Amino acid sequence: MPTAPAETAEPRDANVPSEPEARKAFFQTIGTLQAIFRASPVAMAALDLDGKVRLWSRAAARLFGWQESEILGQPLLIVPEEFREQFERLWATVLSGAGISNLEVRRRTRKGKPVDLVLSMAPLVDESGKVTGVLSVYADVTRRRRTDRELARVNRALRTLTACDEALTQETEEPTLLREICQIIVDAGYRLSWVGYAEEDAAKTVTPVAFAGLEEGYTERLGITWADTDRGRGPTGTSIREGRTVIERDIPHDPEFAPWREDALKRGYAASIALPLRDSEKVFGALMIYAGAPKAFVEEEVALLTRLAENLSHGITALRQRRAREEAETRGRGSEQRYRTLFETATESILLIDPRGTVLDANPAVAAFLGRPIAEVVGKNVWQVARTENPELLQGLLKALLEGKPVPDPIYFSMQDSSGRRREVVIRARLISLLDASPTVAIIGRDITEERDAERLALENERLAALGRAAAFIGHELVTPLTNISLLATSLERQSADPKVKEKVTKINEQRLLAARIISDLLSISRPLELRLMETDLRDVVRRGVDEVEVHRKPNVALVASLGDGPIPALVDATRMMQVVDNLLKNALEATSAGRVEVRLEEQPDVVRIIVADTGTGMTPDVVRRIWEPFFTTKAKPEGTGLGLPLCKSIVSAHHGTIEVATEAGKGSVFTVTVPKKPRTASAAAPSSKA
Repeated sequence: MPTAPAETAEPRDANVPSEPEARKAFFQTIGTLQAIFRASPVAMAALDLDGKVRLWSRAAARLFGWQESEILGQPLLIVPEEFREQFERLWATVLSGAGISNLEVRRRTRKGKPVDLVLSMAPLVDESGKVTGVLSVYADVTRRRRTDRELARVNRALRTLTACDEALTQETEEPTLLREICQIIVDAGYRLSWVGYAEEDAAKTVTPVAFAGLEEGYTERLGITWADTDRGRGPTGTSIREGRTVIERDIPHDPEFAPWREDALKRGYAASIALPLRDSEKVFGALMIYAGAPKAFVEEEVALLTRLAENLSHGITALRQRRAREEAETRGRGSEQRYRTLFETATESILLIDPRGTVLDANPAVAAFLGRPIAEVVGKNVWQVARTENPELLQGLLKALLEGKPVPDPIYFSMQDSSGRRREVVIRARLISLLDASPTVAIIGRDITEERDAERLALENERLAALGRAAAFIGHELVTPLTNISLLATSLERQSADPKVKEKVTKINEQRLLAARIISDLLSISRPLELRLMETDLRDVVRRGVDEVEVHRKPNVALVASLGDGPIPALVDATRMMQVVDNLLKNALEATSAGRVEVRLEEQPDVVRIIVADTGTGMTPDVVRRIWEPFFTTKAKPEGTGLGLPLCKSIVSAHHGTIEVATEAGKGSVFTVTVPKKPRTASAAAPSSKA
């Protein structure tokens, strides 16, 4: 402990001995205390009247960093300068004969690190009662202080959450709710709170819509975007763009906060947290909270504030849905009685949308088709609800109707339902103009997926049946000639030593094998496959496939296999699955003159996906529609027979799986094979594929 200099100290009273006497008495007292110091688990120090250390416990060495051999006889320099005056008073008090108990102070270690302590001091006296030194006892409460601060922050967040939840149950207007929530957050002890909404403009602007606290024009100067740019990589933009909580614990030094640091420091912001606000479709904004102390927002506090943001998101969504329903009721009140019964009971899906494309109303058939409650449809944009592969079609339809232009009738298009399944729909659209309401577009749709599937299945079965009959006849009629060709070619090769003859015999055998393979593939496609299912690590299947096709790789093409670290077991016919991998990799390598071909495995709880992606020529939509047809090929004869992909489809279908393709001409293709880890049976299933 730092010495209270003698020349500036108060005159000693009669109980304080002269310096020689004090030293003698102090060292007599020291002998008594040594045993206590050695055994004590408490940090203690005995100092003489000059403030020099005469006894030093092991616990004190651990707390402050000086070993006994380094500190004995030296002044204890642990008092920060800002607490020097306080220490002088304490020192004088103890030298006067009084003790000090359980005083909370801050000291520093040998390395300058601050520590919070509970300090007790008592005078050391000789037999005559004269003060000869000072005994100091230290209890480290740094961790307790930190825990107390963290607990205070958590309690602050809990109070905020409770008050905000109450506001959510009472407010009926969105702007009022947002202002109330921000004010509650600031009243709880935070320095600033504001809410920003993500705009869908070209710049991806974030617009502040409510704030409370020490703002002083801060939100007006932000210029934040949620695009991946310099002004979009701060907490707010990142939270909206990536849909996650972003904590900034060091505003004065974090380089990502540079665009806003000067304004933030002027207002005393030291830390912040950005919490995403989302509905069922996307992140639509963020709640920002600023604290005046650095390293704020401990884990429990973050969890409570995250709940607050989630509850606020639900509250905003509920208000918007209610407002959308109220607007829909207002617009439809004039004709409600005339069409409501028909609307509710219609088997066709009926949507009413406004000129901006917002869904005003939907009948139960829509909810049944989409697999979503009507409340999740009303108020949404029709392009989000329909999830069509061609949103421009609906946008053009809406625009043409509003402009009074003729539109196709009916219109066929594809979309996805809530489970991600592709559905085919036929719709008709009509413009409804009422005197007391803005124009409304009625879209009446019907799901024709099953009808189209039935038509395709009938055509597929008819084609496969004809192909099966032809394959059986060809196979039966050509087996004997091909066998004879093989025998004759072998005999000729043995009898002739002429290299030209041997070369021609080799070509004969290659063509014979090609013909045999075509017959085998035809038979495989046209009749149910018999699988030999075994527990197989699909990594081994893919590795063997990669090894097989390595010879087909061009010099400027990288062939990459991403197979994971552990086994990926599935009950499959390994030979058949290797045919699939071999075919897909060969096609990818043949389509890629330079670039990359990758095969990777993705494991999910019930299925495994084999994905083959290339950067080759890709395919046009017209080609994609025909790739599963037997004998259709874009390759030159005889390299392509047009049986590879149909065979792959047959094998995958036999495993109760699917094979899908995503492609773009000039950019490459991605084939995805999905097979269950345990097929329902070992017999072949009906063909199933998606293009």
